[in-house]
Amino acid sequence: MLMVRVIRKRLSDPKTQAHIMDFIVGRCNKLANQSLTAECINAAEDILPVIFEELPKVLDPRKICKKAGMCALPLLVEGSVDSGGGEDSKLPLLLQLPSEKN
Repeated sequence: MLMVRVIRKRLSDPKTQAHIMDFIVGRCNKLANQSLTAECINAAEDILPVIFEELPKVLDPRKICKKAGMCALPLLVEGSVDSGGGEDSKLPLLLQLPSEKN
């Protein structure tokens, strides 16, 4: 689940989006035909922003862990719990997701 959250966060980062766009445009520029290059770049500029906006919405951590069969595993989640010893004694939070019985 944490991995899905990290992916969602990264895809929402404008720097990551720019890096992906630059990578795709770089590949478009390697096409031999200039007309195809322009079409490829236009498609990337039209489609990638939609992907960046929509993909995080469909990356549901619970659905993905269920599909991967990992929901019954303890998962590290963002955050921490103070074990009583101050700032240096913060422990990572673990989340035990209920496994579904079929």
